[in-house]
Amino acid sequence: MGSEFFTGVYGPQASVDYSRLMDAGFWVAVAAVVMSVVALIRGEILQRRGGPEAARRRAVENAAEALGAVVALVEHADTKMPPSSEISAVMQNFERECLRWEPMLPTGARHVRVSVRQAMAHCFGPPACGAIDPKAAEEPAHPFDRYWWDIGTTYLEHARNCLGAWLIDDRRNRQMRLLPYYLWRRDEDEAARTGYSQKPGVAPIDG
Repeated sequence: MGSEFFTGVYGPQASVDYSRLMDAGFWVAVAAVVMSVVALIRGEILQRRGGPEAARRRAVENAAEALGAVVALVEHADTKMPPSSEISAVMQNFERECLRWEPMLPTGARHVRVSVRQAMAHCFGPPACGAIDPKAAEEPAHPFDRYWWDIGTTYLEHARNCLGAWLIDDRRNRQMRLLPYYLWRRDEDEAARTGYSQKPGVAPIDG
């Protein structure tokens, strides 16, 4: 009775082709696997692309934060010179942070540690170089000189603006246009054009 009953009631067209159903299920499973693999590969590609970008962004953010402390140190030096101990502490922290993140900074910003040190050394003297010479940290700061203070503060403003502009630029291949300090001096400091002859007592800092 079983099969004849169902065939008689529903007709031969109601018979189920299980092989076709199995084939359909198989191809659905294959499609799901293929889609999963494609999604996995795409995610891996995006992660590899985004990994270095995220590292660069984090490096610039940390360098900019450390630079902010240097800016705060120097911006009011025209009314009250900071003590040597404070200059040394701020600069050593700045250089420590830059050294930590320097390999991940965009190519055009990897000189920022040395450039800021040079700018602050011309402004404050030996205490700004405590990170490379521990004895310098104990030396007295130079007397305030508006000439060097103006060049130093404008360079720090330039550096901070470049770092900030890089962070808000969403282009993948954006460039960092941060001038090294010596090039900034070449354009801003008339003494540089005459071989520092107007300021013989202050030598450029290398390293």
